[in-house]
Amino acid sequence: MLSCVAVATLLAVGLLPAPSQAQATVCTDSLTGVSVNGDLEVPAGEACVLTNVVVPGSVTVGAGADLFAIQSSISGALTLGSSAFAQVTGSTLSTRAGLVDAFGLLVENSTLSAGIDVDGGLFFSTGTNISSSVVSDGGWTFIEAGQMSGDVLTIGDEATDLVDVSMSGLFRVTSATNGSVVCRSTVSGRIEVISSGGLIQIGGDQPAPDCGSNLVNGEILLDGNNADDIVVANNLIFGNLICVDNTPAPSGSGNEVNGNATGQCAELGATSLLAEPLTDPASQPDRRQAILQVLAQRGNVE
Repeated sequence: MLSCVAVATLLAVGLLPAPSQAQATVCTDSLTGVSVNGDLEVPAGEACVLTNVVVPGSVTVGAGADLFAIQSSISGALTLGSSAFAQVTGSTLSTRAGLVDAFGLLVENSTLSAGIDVDGGLFFSTGTNISSSVVSDGGWTFIEAGQMSGDVLTIGDEATDLVDVSMSGLFRVTSATNGSVVCRSTVSGRIEVISSGGLIQIGGDQPAPDCGSNLVNGEILLDGNNADDIVVANNLIFGNLICVDNTPAPSGSGNEVNGNATGQCAELGATSLLAEPLTDPASQPDRRQAILQVLAQRGNVE
């Protein structure tokens, strides 16, 4: 019997064949109630439906391909290539997911144990537990009705919105073309919106209706935004409210700031009055429906 050292030596000089690597399972149709062996691949331009499937390895969705995972488990990384789309429903992703110039990822009532990296593409999460950070560069981010125990960090997004979410971590939005809306959420961390445009709204009922109020256990910083409207209203803020170099100056009412309200937001305490918004509230599009209409081109969304 060869010793481990002898086997390693023979492998190194090519006298013994290397152990074979299991090839990825290729899915171009559907799989139901099975556990695949290792990784899974959806080839470019194809579509795959997983129902009650266990994938112990990684899943790669090729260029222009579609993946629909229903009540399934993926232990390795989920990676979406150029123009690829995935819809994950009632499932578990145990390793960080990644989008690279993808069309988008829709996650419903699922668990993301390691968060997500977006390098171009739409990310819509609803009713999902996200246990790590969401990082987006040049994407479009909408997170609603779930829990987060990580940061949300976006730069150059179309928009970054947080609705009905309980979150512990930093919520930082930088250079979002159409701004950021934070509604009916609890943020146990800091909110920062920097150098963004469009609509920036943290609580209140206008311009975006029914945004309600937020509980913020940290600070809110609005810095260097050039937007259509900037509103901070009906929030309980345990930290400071800091507003610097924004155009227009933020407006709002009904805030309780336990720290200090400074800069352009010095008057936005509980006694401040809501300034007239620059745009008609009726003209504001439904931001949720806007992203869902785009996702509906590839997914089964309502």
